[in-house]
Amino acid sequence: RRGSAAATTKATPTLKDTFVPKALLSSGVLGCLLTTQYRSNVAISSWSSSEMYGGRLTAAAAVSSRTLHELPGVAHTPATATPLLLIDTRTSGGMLLAACEEVSEREMYRRGGAVNGGIIDSSLSSSTSSLSSLVNEGEAYAVAMHVAGLLTSGVQPSDIAVQSPYAAQVRLIRAKLAAAAASGRVPGAELVEVASVDSFQGREAEAVVLSMVRSNDRSAVGFLADARRMNVAMTRARRHVAIVGDSVTVGSDPFLRRLLVHVRAYGVVVSANHTSDLHRPAGVE
Repeated sequence: RRGSAAATTKATPTLKDTFVPKALLSSGVLGCLLTTQYRSNVAISSWSSSEMYGGRLTAAAAVSSRTLHELPGVAHTPATATPLLLIDTRTSGGMLLAACEEVSEREMYRRGGAVNGGIIDSSLSSSTSSLSSLVNEGEAYAVAMHVAGLLTSGVQPSDIAVQSPYAAQVRLIRAKLAAAAASGRVPGAELVEVASVDSFQGREAEAVVLSMVRSNDRSAVGFLADARRMNVAMTRARRHVAIVGDSVTVGSDPFLRRLLVHVRAYGVVVSANHTSDLHRPAGVE
């Protein structure tokens, strides 16, 4: 009698058999070394490889050089052509731009901040906010401007993710994008996802815009010094990462300083008050 399919067909290999034959199983945790990643441009993944994986992680050829301008309908601009971008809230001479210092959400309300057209933004309510989380209004404005530029260049809202380690900054950026969309200036801005770094873990986007928030004279970087969290934030992107922040405060931490050095070596650096050329199509004066 012919044996059953179950008897004659080789059992379906498990993840352990096919993906990690030399995996280390310890205390119920599966650990393995992956040597090739299939998500990010090599300029993005090589920083993660160096900092987190001892230089052993390489980018697959199919993804290693991809950038935003290769997506259908996306214009070729300096922003869409670079995988890494630092939008510095300091001038080239090192001066911090106006309203680009960190403050608590409570202090922002005390100063009458989070304003659109002279009116306190109704989507931000002190009754529903923690008030102790940090915000950076100038940085949030720079994030909104970069997102607007990407959308104008043809990047779809669903392909952009904005992240910040601080919940209050997430709320503020959402409000700014919603206001830009409501005014008719930036259609689709309200559809861009804005989330905390932790809540976006496990997902990915073509472009990630990261708001660092911290800007102070104490060289305090808080959550940003968490290497695991920063690695997660950076590696959510397939084609483009834009870091928006204060290079002096952020660069005061050795781990983060190496990140900024990497961006300067493999990407583009501009001051937040000189970003208009980033979104100008190639060949347009």
